[in-house]
Amino acid sequence: MLKTMKIIKLFFAILLAIFTNCQNSLYAQVLLQDSLALVAFYNSTGGPNWNNNTGWLTGQVSTWYGISIKGNRVSKLIMYNNNLNGYIPSDIGTLNNLTDLALGYEPMLNSVIPQEIGQMIKLKALFIGNCAIIGTIPNEIGNCVNIHSIELFENSLTGSIPTEISNIESLVILDLHDNQLNGSIPPEIGNCTQLSTLRLNNNQLSGSIPAALARCNQIQTLYLSNNNLIGEIPAELSAVSSYVSLDFSTNHLTGIPPWTTNWLLTDLAIGGNCMTFEDLEPHFVGYMWYNYYPQDSMQTVIDTLLPKGSNYNIYSGCLGQYTTYYWFHNGVYMQGPDNIDTLKLFNISEADAGVYTCNAQSSKFKEPNGMPMVLFRRKVTIGITVGVQELTTQNRMTVYPNPCTENLKIETSEPIHDGTVSITNGYGQLLKQITWENDNTKQTVSLGDLPQGVYMLSLHDKSHWFTHKIILN
Repeated sequence: MLKTMKIIKLFFAILLAIFTNCQNSLYAQVLLQDSLALVAFYNSTGGPNWNNNTGWLTGQVSTWYGISIKGNRVSKLIMYNNNLNGYIPSDIGTLNNLTDLALGYEPMLNSVIPQEIGQMIKLKALFIGNCAIIGTIPNEIGNCVNIHSIELFENSLTGSIPTEISNIESLVILDLHDNQLNGSIPPEIGNCTQLSTLRLNNNQLSGSIPAALARCNQIQTLYLSNNNLIGEIPAELSAVSSYVSLDFSTNHLTGIPPWTTNWLLTDLAIGGNCMTFEDLEPHFVGYMWYNYYPQDSMQTVIDTLLPKGSNYNIYSGCLGQYTTYYWFHNGVYMQGPDNIDTLKLFNISEADAGVYTCNAQSSKFKEPNGMPMVLFRRKVTIGITVGVQELTTQNRMTVYPNPCTENLKIETSEPIHDGTVSITNGYGQLLKQITWENDNTKQTVSLGDLPQGVYMLSLHDKSHWFTHKIILN
C-alpha cells in the first residue's frame, strides 16, 4: 500500500512539473495573477472574435497583441478598434503593475468600470473612450494617485463626478465629455493643480461653476459647454493666465468677468447662454475667436390684468452702450420709443391690451450673417379691466365652476337690473355678450362655442361693475 502511494505522488509531481513548464513556456515567467487576469479579460470581451488576437493564449505573454511586459509584470494593455464585445472583468484589478490601460473606440464594450480599478495604483494613463461604458465612475479611482490622464469620453456614464478624483494631485488631463453625468462640478477638482485640460462638456451637469477651479492655474483648455450650469462665471477664473481655449457655451449662465488681460486666450465661447449686451460689451477686445452668439431671450413671460386708467412699465431686459430698442404691440412696430430700454404705458385703455415685445439690437455685435445682433424680450400680455371698482366689489360676484368646460354659473349678492355679461380675450376683444335677466342674482352662461383658453368676464349694470378671470377647458 505504501509503495502504491509513493507511485501516485510521483505521478502528480511529474504532472505538476509538466504543467509548470508549459506555463513558463506560454507565459514567459509573467506573474501568474497577471496572466490569469488577461485570460479573464480575453474571455469576457470575446477574444476569439477580436480583429487581432495574435499570440493570445498560445504564445508567450510578451507576444500577445496589445500587451507590454516589464520584468515579470504586465505594464500596458492597449487596444483600439479591436472588436471587443462584452465587459471588463473585475479580475483586471490584479494587474496592479499596469501603467497604461487603453481600450478605445469599442462600441460593443458594454460594461461598467469595475471598482477594482482602484487597485491599479501604478496606473498613469486610463483611456476608455468612445465605447459603450455604462454605470458610474467608481469612487475607487481616487486611489490611483499616480495617474496623469483620465479619458472616459463618449460613453454612457451616469451619476456624479466623484470627489475622490481630487486625491490625484498628479492629474494633467480629465476628459469626461459626451456622457450623461449629472450633479454639480466638484469644487475639489481645484486640488488637481497640475491640470492642463478639463473637458466636462456635453453632459447634464447643473449648479454653478465652482470658483475653486481657479486653483488649477496651469489649465489651458476648459470646456464646460452643453450642460445646465447657472449663475455667473466666477471672477476668480479670469485671474488664470494660462487659458488658451475656454468654452462655456449652451448653458444658462448670466454673466462673465473681464478677461481683457489674458493675451494667451484665443478662443472664448459663451454663446447659447442668458447674457445681455451689457454683459458682453466689456469683453469685446479682439480675441482671435469670441463666440458670443446666440443668447437666450430676455426676462420672463408676463400675463397680467391691469385696471383701466392705470400706468405700467415694461423693461426690455438689457442695457448697453451700443443698443437700440424696437418695441412691438401685437406684432406691429411702435413708432417713437427707440433707444428706450423701458416702455412706459400711461392711462391705460382697452386699446393698450395685447402682447408687447422688444427687439434690442446692438451695433457692436454681429450675427453670423453679418447683421447686427438682436436680443428678444419675452412677451408681456396685458388684459384690461374696466375700472378700479372691481378691486373692491369683486367679492360680491361668484363664478363657478372655474375652470369650466361649457356652462359657467354666475351669482351676485345683489339683484342686477338691465345688466350685461361680456366675455373678452387677453387683447381686450369682445367675443361674447349676453343680457342679464332682470332683477336676478343667478344666471348660467354657455361658453361651449369658445375655444379653450383664458378670458375676462365682466358683469355690469347702472350700479355695479364686476370682473373675473375665467379658464375654459
